[in-house]
Amino acid sequence: MSSTQVLITRPEPDATLLAGEVEKHGLQPIASPAMAFKPRAAGLDFDCFWQPGLRKLAVFCSPRAVTLGLRQLPAGFLEGAELAAIGPASADQLEAAGLVADILPDRPYNSESMLAHRAISANPGQALLLTAPGGRQRLREGLQDLGWKVTFAFVYETVLLPPGPVVERRVQDSDDIISIWTSARALSHMAASMAPGAWKKVSSGILIVNSDRLARQARAQCSGEVVVAAGPGNDAIMAALLELSGD
Repeated sequence: MSSTQVLITRPEPDATLLAGEVEKHGLQPIASPAMAFKPRAAGLDFDCFWQPGLRKLAVFCSPRAVTLGLRQLPAGFLEGAELAAIGPASADQLEAAGLVADILPDRPYNSESMLAHRAISANPGQALLLTAPGGRQRLREGLQDLGWKVTFAFVYETVLLPPGPVVERRVQDSDDIISIWTSARALSHMAASMAPGAWKKVSSGILIVNSDRLARQARAQCSGEVVVAAGPGNDAIMAALLELSGD
């Protein structure tokens, strides 16, 4: 598979890091992040946010929610609150900021696994979800069903990025292509924005995704084989890619 092109659509810095790993194994990466992120003011009055007497839970729904969310929180805001990280990368960002995730769900590190955590289902209180607009609706609804009072803090927003003519040309000229997907929105965006010939190549090739939910979408939109990685990180994606290549 040395001539295989690997289209990487996940955001930076993960795209560049993954491209380096792909190249080490003799494959040819095409790094084309489908989205970037910029800070957004949450628009909440954090100084009087928590309701007295209720259990306090702050859920960081991505590493970006940590880095772009913590800077908006006033000093002492998280005192007495439990911190939940949606996955290991978010937990690592909390640790880098001197904080510890009290709640970390099991694989595949998504809304469903967070809702299944035993610390979430007991003694509901007030939950703050730090995320971007349009995401984590399932988590909000699930928490509400469990009795939590839930508020979104939209601390960043997504900017969709076009693939560009160089990327499209490399895709169209490829003999074999494997694409990497970690976002349903990225998949829909690339399907709509990529040149038809390039998208036909991608959609009929092998697609590696990071969740069962995204796999269902990929199978609905694409004709190629869909492979589900064991987790959302670059390590799990590389493991799936190497298994395909026989390494």
